[in-house]
Amino acid sequence: MLATSLLMVCRITIALLFFSSFGRKVLAPGDFAVTVGDFKLLPRRWSKTVAWLFLISEIATAVLMALGGGLLSLGFLLASVLLAVFSAALGTALLRKIQMSCNCFGRTERRISRYDVARNGCFILCSLIGLWMARYALQALSGNEIILLALMSAVFLMIATNLEDIVETLHRPFPVREERR
Repeated sequence: MLATSLLMVCRITIALLFFSSFGRKVLAPGDFAVTVGDFKLLPRRWSKTVAWLFLISEIATAVLMALGGGLLSLGFLLASVLLAVFSAALGTALLRKIQMSCNCFGRTERRISRYDVARNGCFILCSLIGLWMARYALQALSGNEIILLALMSAVFLMIATNLEDIVETLHRPFPVREERR
């Protein structure tokens, strides 16, 4: 039961991650193509093609997660590869001190940071756990269990994608009010 539940959490998390990422990027594919070029890892003329390849790979990953069955392992593997490529690109940009927006989840002005790499590390771990659990989880789950696990996945996804805001908020000192007499 635990293996089945863990697999379902990983599956839903990765599906939501890639559906969300694809949905937001496809609304402004030009912004993501510019971001691909800003990483300065490939010739700028390839940016649009590479951006569309990533978009197609993202929706394919989400669909594989949704379909499940024998395609589940392929979906987790594709998710791991995509996340590793994203992480490597982010890491090299950070090392080269390139000031750029990630646009990982659609258009944003937020600059890339180490939190983006940490977030992707969490999702890579989730993908690898899902890939591993896919071999062992054979039990069926009830509708109520799936709903509960989907809510847990959504909360994890919200925390992981807002990691920088959460950490920065917690680092700020809280104002202390003086007592009135």
